[in-house]
Amino acid sequence: MADRGQTVRVTGLPTEIELEKLEDKLCIHFQRSKNGGGDVASVTTVKTSPDFALITFEDSRVAQRVIQQTQHFLEVDGKRFNLTVKEHPGHQLQDKIIINLSATVDCSQFSAAKKTLSGLNKKHPDVQMNYDSARELCTLCGSYSAVQAVLSQVLGQNGLLQTKESVKMTTCELTICPTCASYLHVACRTCEAEERKARGIKGTMTYATLPMSLPGHIKHPVVKITYSIPDGIQGESDVFPGQPFKGGTFEAFLPDCEPTRKLLPRLQEALSRGHTFAVIGGRVQWDSIPHKTSLQEGKAAGYPDSTYLSRMSEVLTSLGIP
Repeated sequence: MADRGQTVRVTGLPTEIELEKLEDKLCIHFQRSKNGGGDVASVTTVKTSPDFALITFEDSRVAQRVIQQTQHFLEVDGKRFNLTVKEHPGHQLQDKIIINLSATVDCSQFSAAKKTLSGLNKKHPDVQMNYDSARELCTLCGSYSAVQAVLSQVLGQNGLLQTKESVKMTTCELTICPTCASYLHVACRTCEAEERKARGIKGTMTYATLPMSLPGHIKHPVVKITYSIPDGIQGESDVFPGQPFKGGTFEAFLPDCEPTRKLLPRLQEALSRGHTFAVIGGRVQWDSIPHKTSLQEGKAAGYPDSTYLSRMSEVLTSLGIP
């Protein structure tokens, strides 16, 4: 069985390309057989002067083939960049000396930290990540090199290792920050040209009144909420950014009373902020806000439930939705 996790060091990287695009290009380049490549376990760009990348292959034999390849030309936007690929012995030596490393990230220090860490789960499955939402802390545990790679990307993607505070991203030369460029920028605010496909869970919420009542609320009609979530591409806050997900139609039921009428606009706001649903196993499913999905008495997701409306209000308040 071949050794796993051998890493090579790549220099000669283009400097005027956004991090996500560069890592995608590097991954594709080192997967191609004509470049001696194969299955890539992870790609980590380290922002130093000069920048370099660490490419970890699943099979050590692939790493050796890549190193022995005489030339590596990375093609980006019609330009060719001559890469230099060498062994990265420090990777294995450090992991033999420091067997295990634990680090704690204070996510309250920069708003995009949690999204960044969530997106890194796929790239670094060998690093255990435990997020404490109450304290806004994320604990990382794994090998020295793996944890260091995650920390480098956390800092780099949140602008703490970048030499430029903004990037020119749009077709009309609009200058915007890296976070907006990679996550939020769908259409140019100046010329309205579409730049990239929107990511994340998008959908609509509608509601209607039904001429019936719920157990425990016999004096009130029923409000039926319908969420329509189309298929899409996972965003940076999802588990596997860039991967497709399956949407669907979701229904929930509330009594048509004054507390419900106050909850409806808050539920709409929760949907727009991305709190209502999550992508699990490639499909959209309910997230942290409790919804009653059954009209039948006695069901776990049904009625009667005398404290349900107050609990939902408390959850929305905890999410910052007044």
